[in-house]
Amino acid sequence: MQRETVSTSVIVAIAPVLAAVALLTLGHGLQGTLLGIRGGREGMSAGDIGLVMSAYFAGFAAGSVWSPSVIMGVGHIRAFAAFASITSAIALVYALHISVSGWLVLRFLNGFCYAAMIVVVESWLNASTPSRSRGRVLATYGALMMGAWAASQPLIGVANPEGFVLFAVISILVSLSLVPLTLSRGAVSPDIQASRSSISRLFAISPIALVGGFLIGVWTSAFWGLGPTYGQLSGLSDTEIATFMSVVMIGALFAQWPVGWLSDVIDRRVVIGLVTLLSGLCAIALTKIGTEDWEVFLLTSALYGGASVTIYSICLAHINDRIDADEIVAAASALLLFYAIGSALGPITIGILIEAFGPATFFAAAAALQFGFAAYVIWRLLTDSRQPEGDKQGFVAMPANFTSHMAAELHKHGTADDREFASQTS
Repeated sequence: MQRETVSTSVIVAIAPVLAAVALLTLGHGLQGTLLGIRGGREGMSAGDIGLVMSAYFAGFAAGSVWSPSVIMGVGHIRAFAAFASITSAIALVYALHISVSGWLVLRFLNGFCYAAMIVVVESWLNASTPSRSRGRVLATYGALMMGAWAASQPLIGVANPEGFVLFAVISILVSLSLVPLTLSRGAVSPDIQASRSSISRLFAISPIALVGGFLIGVWTSAFWGLGPTYGQLSGLSDTEIATFMSVVMIGALFAQWPVGWLSDVIDRRVVIGLVTLLSGLCAIALTKIGTEDWEVFLLTSALYGGASVTIYSICLAHINDRIDADEIVAAASALLLFYAIGSALGPITIGILIEAFGPATFFAAAAALQFGFAAYVIWRLLTDSRQPEGDKQGFVAMPANFTSHMAAELHKHGTADDREFASQTS
């Protein structure tokens, strides 16, 4: 049977959203790396920077929960414009007021606003996309966000991080993200739903997914928040730090679909265990290699990104295999909540460890978490029955750092063909 493609009308409807997402993610990705570098140069300790970065994830969690009421009250375009304007202003205030306490507040607000804008984007995609195309649209959306984030890292070389220019570039990119949406004539449904299910029920159905969501939040938020700090403490230049961060996301981008294909073919729990174990081995290798052997370090970093970032998507697919169709948004919300809690704890905890024991702790701590989770998955495999293959849904990549619960409405219509389509368009 011939595979259906995304229609021209759908492409026209979602093009402004995807353009806005690309610009927003370019600014967002640059900002995270810039703050880590600038904070280090201003004398902030690893613990201080970890605290600042944790505030972002706390704000993101709050924004995912509370922003829908604002959006439903004023409409999608007005809400996006308001939150983007605040985000653009915050980008400049970072450079005007440099202190741990000031950045703590700014990062929380940053996280809240970014989450709100993502809710707008994903609900817009839901309203603009017919059911048969939603999985493909989500796959394209995820690939675009990861690609834009990777592309944002080289922008660190545009100007000196100690100056004002890069903060201005971020503000410009965020402001420009307003243009395609505010000029769009597309109508968007204001209905934003987030159904609820008992956490205890979801944990009974898939403890691997929820435990994994929490631990993945810890180690991935620590990476995105403290990667630049690790690079500085390891003696990397600004350009090398940007290359390191970019390579990890490129590895994740290219690994999503091969790993997803494997999880569609065999028991997802086996794939979760194997990929988590590979992540831990890569983290140990990075601890041993260090940054002196630069080419090997980058290659191993790409492999680490390909393994560690993909686990969240498989966890979500695994829990979706085991629930009713009307619970998918609730399951995604629960998984995102566990991820957000872990994300809020990750940077501050790992930052304190780096401050106490040195930069080698950065990957060593991640390896400890990943080996622990792999052991837990193995234990569950030995004590739980295997999920029937016939109950599986197709895997669709979900970039956890960038999405809200609204993406689940797209995800639940995904199929194996959607993953293949995305692999051809990435």
